[in-house]
Amino acid sequence: AEPVLPPATAVKAEQQPWLMLVLPTVSLDVGTLPMPAYGLGAGIGVSTSGWRSSVSGAIWFKQAASTASALDSFQTEYRRRSLQANACRDFSAGAFAIGPCVVFAFDSVTAGASTAVTNDRGSRLTPASPTATWFSIGAGPSGAWHLSHHLSVVAAATVRLALIRPRFSVRGAVDDGSLEHGLLTYETQAHRVPFAAFDSSLGLVWIF
Repeated sequence: AEPVLPPATAVKAEQQPWLMLVLPTVSLDVGTLPMPAYGLGAGIGVSTSGWRSSVSGAIWFKQAASTASALDSFQTEYRRRSLQANACRDFSAGAFAIGPCVVFAFDSVTAGASTAVTNDRGSRLTPASPTATWFSIGAGPSGAWHLSHHLSVVAAATVRLALIRPRFSVRGAVDDGSLEHGLLTYETQAHRVPFAAFDSSLGLVWIF
C-alpha cells in the first residue's frame, strides 16, 4: 500500500517558526548564594520543528546572611540579577513534550555589609568585593504541557557550572583595646560562588 502523506498545509504549519513570550517565570536556585534563592523573570524565544530557544532575564529576591569571624560578626546582603539563553529539543506525545536543554547564563551580584552584632569596639564594615559578574554553562531536562495552541506551561531543571568563582569578602576595622593608635583592620570571606548550582523554574509560555 502507498504510504499516506500528511497534507502539505500540516507539514508547513509544523515547520513554521512561532514566537514565544515567556511570562512570568518563577525560579528556585540552590547553591549560587549562601541560602536558596527565589526569582521572577520573563523572556522571549522561538519554536520550530521540535526545537525551541529563548533568552530570559530574572531578578532575585534580596538575601541576607550572617557570618562570624574572630574579630567581629557581620551581615551581608546579596542582590542578584541574571540573564540566560537556552536551546531545547522537544519530543512530543499528545499535549506533552519533554527533552534536553543546554543553558548559557550570565549573573551579576551586588553585596553590601553591615554589623550584625552590636558591640562597643567601633567596628566599620565595607564590602571588599561589592559587585561580581560571571558566566556559567549548564544542562538539564525541560517539559511542557500545551494547554492550547497559544498557551503552555513549561518547567525546567538545570545543573549549572560556573566558569569563574567570585569571592565576596568583608573588610572591617575594630578597636580591640590592644592598639594605642588606630584600628585593627581585617578581611573575611563571606561567600564564594560554588562550582555547581541547581536551578529550577516554572512559567507560562504564550505562543504567537
